[in-house]
Amino acid sequence: MLHFLDDLRADLAYGFRWLRRSRGFAAAAILSLAAAAARGVSHMLFGLAPFDPVAFFAGSSIRLCVASLAAYVPARQASRMDPMVAMRQE
Repeated sequence: MLHFLDDLRADLAYGFRWLRRSRGFAAAAILSLAAAAARGVSHMLFGLAPFDPVAFFAGSSIRLCVASLAAYVPARQASRMDPMVAMRQE
């Protein structure tokens, strides 16, 4: 039983390394997982087709904006702080 889990962990680690190297393959994998998830939750989509390209684009754009803001705001605040003040507080 433990050999199965070790093999599964090794396979997943290999897959994630491959996804990090190949941007196109990662995008294709993410889109296929999104399509599978959309099909799985299609009963919750009222008035929207599961594979609507506008919905995919809108959802991806919103997530990209939120992630960009989540990275930008703390970085902007950190860049305004004097490094010596930050080092003294540690």
